[in-house]
Amino acid sequence: MRFGIALGLIVASAIPVSAAEADYKTPYLWRVVVQTPVHPSLSAPVRQRLCQDLKAALLPVLGEELGRVDVVDLRVVAAKDWEPLWTELADAGWAALDKPEGHKLTGVKTHFLKIDIRDGRTFRVETRQLDGSTGILSAVVRSAETQNADTLARLAGLLIGKDFGPIGMVEPIKDNEKQVSVKFRGGQLPGFEGKVQTGDVLAFAMVAAAKTFRRSWRRLGVTAFAGVHAVGDGAKWIWKAVDRCRTGCRQTLDIYHACEHLATCAERIFGEGTDEKRTAFERGRGLLLAAGWAGVCGWVGELLGVADEAERERRRPATEKRMWYFAAHAGRLDYAGNLASGRVIDNGAVEGQAKTLGLRLKRRGARWV
Repeated sequence: MRFGIALGLIVASAIPVSAAEADYKTPYLWRVVVQTPVHPSLSAPVRQRLCQDLKAALLPVLGEELGRVDVVDLRVVAAKDWEPLWTELADAGWAALDKPEGHKLTGVKTHFLKIDIRDGRTFRVETRQLDGSTGILSAVVRSAETQNADTLARLAGLLIGKDFGPIGMVEPIKDNEKQVSVKFRGGQLPGFEGKVQTGDVLAFAMVAAAKTFRRSWRRLGVTAFAGVHAVGDGAKWIWKAVDRCRTGCRQTLDIYHACEHLATCAERIFGEGTDEKRTAFERGRGLLLAAGWAGVCGWVGELLGVADEAERERRRPATEKRMWYFAAHAGRLDYAGNLASGRVIDNGAVEGQAKTLGLRLKRRGARWV
């Protein structure tokens, strides 16, 4: 039995020694992919200035000697030249990034920037990062609003700059079981100084047999399970293992899997691809994120709150099946509390990292530390 845990500290991955040594002097490529609607307020000159100003705002965050910043305006790139993930994002929105099977590793730090216009005058800016070296997603979608197009680049730069961070490899220290060293990509390049500060919290992924987790906590500085956050899908064996190995920890049902059940319920009632299904799903997701188990109960109540008894009975099997599913996880649905305290609500980072480790462990000719 194996499972992974995301524990805020260090980015860890199994990397061939030759690749790791090269990474110390390898600069970063930081790409921002900009998606905007067709609107007079976002004309070609406005978007061109936005991309130029955004690049100018982000370059000091990275440092000229540490790498390159590219800003891609999807409106000026032919659709046939789009990368597959760009197309998926345009079609499915942020859900395209939450694929449980992970993403192809490109080595590029990519920030996706979406700008929408609401009420004909308010610009809504949303950003999220996908690290192309580890497959790890930033925990949340950052967002802000403005009514001044001239401030879009500055606003986007502030949101995106918060999520940039160096990546590295964990190595053991001889004769020291309580500490490890971390060697960062670009760590030997001029300008890296100051990128990592004492007390910084990074992302650490660990994959091991379940029975080894309890023995590992103290080495990682964990003295109480109340400070550990377990995120997983609805499989019973996962939560049995969590209760056995991390008794008393905080538990969260992965939001991606939870939303799949909401979508299935809405589809069974309203049909695949209908506007009614989409509206019902978005309503259910909003209630789930805001109120957890109580939100699910409220959503089901709305679905069954129709006057026609025959229609109500037709809907009941779909809703009852989902109620049983969510009832088993009623204590794992505090998404609002997790987001408010900066905790993740999905396990895509761990699943992506596990897939990455699996692919690298099978690589021919690799040596490991």
